[in-house]
Amino acid sequence: MTEASDRDAVIAALDSVVDPKSGRGLMAAGLVRGLVVGDGKAGFALEIAAADAAVYAPVRDAVEAALLAVPGIQRAHVVLTAEQTPSRPARGAGLSRAALDQGRPPAPVATDRPADVRRVIAVASGKGGVGKTSIACATAITLARQGRTALLVSTDPASNVGQVFGVSIGNQITAIPAVPGLAALEIDPQAAAAVYRERIVGPVRGVLPDSVV
Repeated sequence: MTEASDRDAVIAALDSVVDPKSGRGLMAAGLVRGLVVGDGKAGFALEIAAADAAVYAPVRDAVEAALLAVPGIQRAHVVLTAEQTPSRPARGAGLSRAALDQGRPPAPVATDRPADVRRVIAVASGKGGVGKTSIACATAITLARQGRTALLVSTDPASNVGQVFGVSIGNQITAIPAVPGLAALEIDPQAAAAVYRERIVGPVRGVLPDSVV
């Protein structure tokens, strides 16, 4: 099959899975975002409301099964993205926020952050299979859609970030064609450790005894 026919077959498979909210196929319902098809892989983000996450979990499983049934597709990955509009708190009788704050001590202001630090990087981890990759990819896609430049980095020796987006990434920063503003990097921790070790040990090799090095 050609790449175009592969994509047509994938789209048909997506529309064979019914959206439980609208009763239409997923493509027709407009829930499919960032569809990538190629090299025997298919992946996309299923855009839903945050409150519907539990409803669409079985749909994700069904659509992955439908994709794997398409001839030529060996790998399928679907990410649930939940975009939620913050609700406005109900108004009622009571003191204003300014009046309430008058009796409170001022909040402490951080003073130990260096002046030249402009960005903060949040790092989190968890056991295998809990959804780290899915959450990281969904977060990166959301940030990119907000107009920000996002770099998704994985140090997992068995990273499948490339499978999610249907592109080969590896140990280099790679732009994700389906998501403008998003790039990804899969660091090989063993190779990175070897490079670091050589950078430290290399200059003293031949100077100090081999037993010490």
